Amino acid sequence: MDRDGGDGRRGRPLPLLGGYAAARAGEEVTQSGGAHTAILLGFTLLPALLMAAALAVQSRYRLDARFSAPR
Repeated sequence: MDRDGGDGRRGRPLPLLGGYAAARAGEEVTQSGGAHTAILLGFTLLPALLMAAALAVQSRYRLDARFSAPR
């Protein structure tokens, strides 16, 4: 168990799906290729997909005529 009484898995769902193995201080743990891939995707592809979704939503937003710049 970790300091908060849990098993150290809370807050890391994507690396856990890839087989991430947590280590305590002083321990050495070899990570699997799946864990490396999950971490890579979690820091690259997942944020890119979330940004693309946000841009898609924001691109449909239009201001009213009363908020547009005067001509």
